[in-house]
Amino acid sequence: MGSGKIIRQAIEKYGLSNFKKEILETFDNYDTMMLREKQMVDEKFLSNKNVYNLKLGGSGGWDYINENKLNQTEERKNKTSKRMKLWHKNNDFSGENGLFYGKNHTDESKKLISQKKKEFFSNGGEHPKGMLNKVHNEETKKHMSEIMKIKSSLIGKTGLEHPTGGTKWYNNGVKHLRSDVHPGGDWLEGRIFKKRNRN
Repeated sequence: MGSGKIIRQAIEKYGLSNFKKEILETFDNYDTMMLREKQMVDEKFLSNKNVYNLKLGGSGGWDYINENKLNQTEERKNKTSKRMKLWHKNNDFSGENGLFYGKNHTDESKKLISQKKKEFFSNGGEHPKGMLNKVHNEETKKHMSEIMKIKSSLIGKTGLEHPTGGTKWYNNGVKHLRSDVHPGGDWLEGRIFKKRNRN
C-alpha cells in the first residue's frame, strides 16, 4: 500500500480492508516514472487534506525524514536495531538463498559501482566511517565467529531441519511476520517486498 509514515499509521488505525490500491500508470523505466510522478504530485496535489504524500513527487521521501531528523531519535534507533536483529535471525540469504545468487552485474553496473566507490573514497583519502584503520576487539571477533558457525551449519537445511521450518510469512500491508499459525484478522499469506522499477 506504500511505505510512507502517514499511510502506515492510517492503515494501522483503520485496518487494511478500508484501503484500496489502484495502479494509475505503468512505465518501462525509472526516469520516466519519476518524471510523471513529479508532474502528478505537485503543490496543488499536496494541499488536498485527503492526500498521504509528504512531499513533491519525483525524488522519494528520504529528504523529508533527514531534514526533520526523524531517523535520529534514540527510540527510533532502538526500534530499527531490534527489527533488524529479528529480521536477520529469521532469514538466511547465504548460498543459493542469496538474492543475487547465479546473477552477474552488467558492464554498465560494474562501471557505475566503480565510479560511486571512487567518489566515496575520494574524501581527502579518508574513509568517512567504517573500519578503516580500525580492528575488531577479541570479544567482537569471537562473537562474529560464533554467528558464522551458526549460519554455516544451516546451509542446505530445509523443512523441519531448519529453525524456521514449518512456518510461513504473513503480512497486513504494513509489516510482516513469520509464524506457524495464521495470525487472523487482515493478515495475508506472504511477505511484503518493495518493488523497484528498473530499466
